Formats: sequence, structure tokens, C-alpha cells
Amino acid sequence: MKILQLSQQFPFPEIDGGKIGIANIYKELSKKGAEVTLLYYNDSITDNKIIEEAKNYGNLIEIKHSIKNTKFRILKSIFDNKPIYLRKHFNHFLFRNVLNRIKNDKFDIIHADHTAMAELAIELKKILNIPIGLRLHNIEWKIWYRYAEELKSGLKYKYILRQASLLKKFEEKLIKQFDVLFPITNIDLEYLKDLEPNLNLVMASAGVDVEKIKPINIEKNPFELIIATTYRWIHNTNGLIWFIEKVLPDLKKEIPEVKLTLIGKDIPDSLRKFQSQNVDAIGFVDSIIPYLSRASIYISPLFVGAGIRIKILEAMAMELPVVSTSIGAEGIFANEEDGLLIANNEYEFLEQILKLIRNQNLRTQYGKNARNFIINNFTWDISVSKIYEEYKKLLK
Repeated sequence: MKILQLSQQFPFPEIDGGKIGIANIYKELSKKGAEVTLLYYNDSITDNKIIEEAKNYGNLIEIKHSIKNTKFRILKSIFDNKPIYLRKHFNHFLFRNVLNRIKNDKFDIIHADHTAMAELAIELKKILNIPIGLRLHNIEWKIWYRYAEELKSGLKYKYILRQASLLKKFEEKLIKQFDVLFPITNIDLEYLKDLEPNLNLVMASAGVDVEKIKPINIEKNPFELIIATTYRWIHNTNGLIWFIEKVLPDLKKEIPEVKLTLIGKDIPDSLRKFQSQNVDAIGFVDSIIPYLSRASIYISPLFVGAGIRIKILEAMAMELPVVSTSIGAEGIFANEEDGLLIANNEYEFLEQILKLIRNQNLRTQYGKNARNFIINNFTWDISVSKIYEEYKKLLK
């Protein structure tokens, strides 16, 4: 089976949830016997060592293209009747470039990651006349609507709300044109069933490489909270600022030794200004394993988002109990005994974290339960097997 996988970004190194998802689908499809060609957008220089590593799993086609929300794009989108999210990922020049790059290849299936690549997949199907599948890492318009709800008013609110409305209309139209859709949460699955009863839907959740993501023998700090995330996404940063300002001061009153560690690339100044004895903004690290092994509790104070937070799954695989908002934990059908504790305001965060810090046995047991939950429910082998089997059915 020859698969053309379409990605809005080069997914290596796997430093955030989006890249982790795309990269592991690429790798697992290859492991299962497919010949995969990863076609991706990129506007930066990539380390040759990383490229060669990616080539171990398949073929690579790089399309030079930027998807940044430039001032010009934002200004133009004010008068555009197509959402900026889709406009920046597809145009006729890009399409001709892609066709030129694949003209000597023959594929059996087109696999698109994210709605961002849906339009390209649909147009390629018209030329190649082969089945197309779409993995919905999330329903994009929901994120925009939640962002608008958070803003509540003002010009930015009106802009985001209009973009959400446009994206909903376009996204629902695009979704209906695929031969198979792979939602990653039950919430998205039910939404798609209501949208169009005849859609071919296969639930294929996110996952973890549990052989790679596992705790190492290192002394734990019972007072250390941790989060590993991407800070370029403003909602992650806003959630952390809220936590540091609203929750951490009361935690310090109860437990002065409490510490919050921030891991991830491009920590902004708006977070670095909190650097102190209680907040350690480390930034990018080659491996998060030692840091997750040392910490005792993972937090996810996220109030805008959709889909599944892969970093939460990884933290649970590392035997860390997780305290998260409902939105942060969306799509992960775990309960408190499985190591996923829900908190939606400062008082709930304070209560859940204090409960875990003060009870080492509970913290340890929840951590072990969390890893078992991931092994049984959220591995890439389980998820990508469903995608691969469905593609075999389509070809038959």
C-alpha cells in the first residue's frame, strides 16, 4: 500500500502534540508495511540529521510554504469570505507545485492530517482518483469559538467569532467529501454523526510510545509540579499565567516548598517574568523523561482547546497524576482513580494539588494507575492499526 500523507508541518523533532501525532502516524504506518510518502509544508532550514532519521520510515517531499499569520494575511482576512486558517494552507499555486512534485509517483491512498490539509487532499483526489482519509486531530472551528467566548467583547472578539463562523461552514463542507474520517475523541465522533449520518467514521485516538515514554529511576521531588507544552500557542501561555497568578500564591501559603517547572521551546517573557524560587522556566530540553521522572504532579490549566492533549497522555505514561481543566482533559475517558483529576477554577486546582502533595501513597497509586490506563487505551499501535485496517478495506 502506497500512502501519500499530507502535513501542514515537518513533524520532527517531536516537540509538541501536533508533531507527535503526525510523526507517529507516519512511523507506525511504515512499521505496518505501508510505503509512506510524507508531503509537508516548511519555510525554515531543517537539520540534515533529523531529515535522514525521518527517511528511515518513508519518503519525504518538502513544499516551501509559510503558514504564519502575517499582518498582511490577517488584514486581508478581514474582507475575505474564506477563513484565514484554510486560506493560508491552500491556493492554486501550491496545488500546482504539489502536483509537479508527485507527478512521477503512484499512490493508493491519500491521508490528510488536520482539516488544514483537507482541501489539498480533495483536489488531489479529483486528479488521482484514489480514496482520501482525514484524521481530525481536533474540530478546528470549536477552538476558535472557545477563544471568542474567552475574549467576550471587543474588536478581536468580533474578528475571532467571524473566523469561527466561517471555519465551521467550510470545515463541515470539506469533511463530508472524505471516504473515511478518523476522529480522536467520542465528543468529535458524536458531532460528526449528527452532522451527516452516512459518514464513514473510525475512532482512532491519540497515543503514546510507551516503550520510549516511561519513568527512570531518579529521586522525586514531592513538591514539584510540571508542565511540558508549546508556548507559541497563546492559550497554553494564558492558562499558565492564570495558574501562576491565581493558584500558585495560595499553594505557597500552604506549602512553601512547592515548585512549578516549565518545559518547552520558546517560553515567552510574559512567563519568564515569574522566574523565581517557585517557578523554574527551563525551556527546551533534549529529553523530558528526566524532568517528568523527577516531578510529582503534572498540570494542564487550559481553557481554550479541542481534541486530545498528547502531553497529558505522556505524563500519565510517566506515572504522573495529572490535574487538568475539563477542556485540557477532553477526549481522555479517565477518572480520578486512573490518575486524571479535574479542576476548573483556582479553588479546585488548589484542593486537588494539595490532596496529592499531602498523600504520597495516593499520589504513587494514581501514578501507577495512570500508566496502566495509557498502556491499555492510548498507544500509537492501537490507534494507527485502526487507520491502516480501514485503508485496506477501502482498497478492497
